[in-house]
Amino acid sequence: MELKYRAYRRIELIQMFNERELDLIIMMENNALKGPSLLLKTYPLVKYYHKDTSLESLPLLYDTSTEYENMDTETEQLLLKACMKEGYVILQKFMNQSPYCKYLSSSPTNKTSSLYLYYHEDAHQIIHNIIQVIG
Repeated sequence: MELKYRAYRRIELIQMFNERELDLIIMMENNALKGPSLLLKTYPLVKYYHKDTSLESLPLLYDTSTEYENMDTETEQLLLKACMKEGYVILQKFMNQSPYCKYLSSSPTNKTSSLYLYYHEDAHQIIHNIIQVIG
């Protein structure tokens, strides 16, 4: 068994998981993934926007709680767009640790986003043992 820590774009993760190139993944809630999963943690979602703009005057660029069919945007690109006053984004509260956030204001929402561990039903017994320990 080989364990690797890597960050992939969401679309790549889903494709690799569905093609069985990955046995388990940890990612934000995703309706495109079918099969068993384990809830790890829930995070509040926050609106991030440039400090010198009014939230009411900005368009919504991205909401992490919404499934976008053809959007394949990296988080850093979204925060950069918010820094450039192109609009606001709704992301997890822990994103305030990003260096971009020193230029951004934030506003709470009533939404949350969940972090899940996804695995295959017929996963290796070691994976099932890990799931039992953390579940």
